[in-house]
Amino acid sequence: MKEQSEKAVKVDLALRAVASAQAITVSDDDLEAEFEAIGVRVNEKTAKVRKAYEQNDAIGDLVAQMRKSQALEWLLHNSTFVDQNGTVLPTDTVLGEHDHDHDDEDEAEDAE
Repeated sequence: MKEQSEKAVKVDLALRAVASAQAITVSDDDLEAEFEAIGVRVNEKTAKVRKAYEQNDAIGDLVAQMRKSQALEWLLHNSTFVDQNGTVLPTDTVLGEHDHDHDDEDEAEDAE
């Protein structure tokens, strides 16, 4: 457990450092959208979710988590990925992202 805990702390500190270095912030709109998303997941109204976070003095923790998530996203999209031989891999290959929909076959059928 000690190794896992140490690794988790290092990752946490690294993501916080990236968030600070990249001046990643969480706007009121971002926070409200997160309350809304949490509400959908737990089947509660946004206002009730917000109030629960306020009552538990947990908004700061939520904002910190959101900043770390945004920092991870930034890292994923601003890093160079290489294979075991040092060959640079396209980001979309590693992350599985595409500039088009996954419904190419459906679109082709619709075009006919």
